Amino acid sequence: MPKISLLKNICLLIALSVSPLSAAACPLAGPPHGKMHAPVPVLQINTSIIEAKGNHVLLEINWHIEQENLAIAPTEASIIAILIGARGREYKVSSSVSIDPKGPLSGTTRVVINHEEQFTGPTDRHFVVTVALKRNGHSGGLPSRKKEFVLRVSPTD
Repeated sequence: MPKISLLKNICLLIALSVSPLSAAACPLAGPPHGKMHAPVPVLQINTSIIEAKGNHVLLEINWHIEQENLAIAPTEASIIAILIGARGREYKVSSSVSIDPKGPLSGTTRVVINHEEQFTGPTDRHFVVTVALKRNGHSGGLPSRKKEFVLRVSPTD
């Protein structure tokens, strides 16, 4: 028994001297202040360009949460998509998708971003997509995530 206590003390001492995150690497250190913390669910976001014509880009946004047993069941996913154009100009669109409380915590939506850029050939463009899960319009404790993408925009006819 003294060996475990000594090992625990060594882990704690190393964790304190290296960084606060190192304590998680020591299995004997335990949670801080004796509290158990639930893992934060990871919200995955993927997006692709469906169409790029004239002055708009049609994006398909897919989102999925890895943990199905959230303490609070979301009723909607709030989605914001931004195209960052030339000289840092932002073109933004938002959308909201209803979520069935007993359904899967994933979804797909398509959004059209209107812009003033002229795409004459294939070009890489910067997009920022944010998905926030909400219950009755409030995010209180539900996961959200912002993800940046560089996508190849090829004008379609």
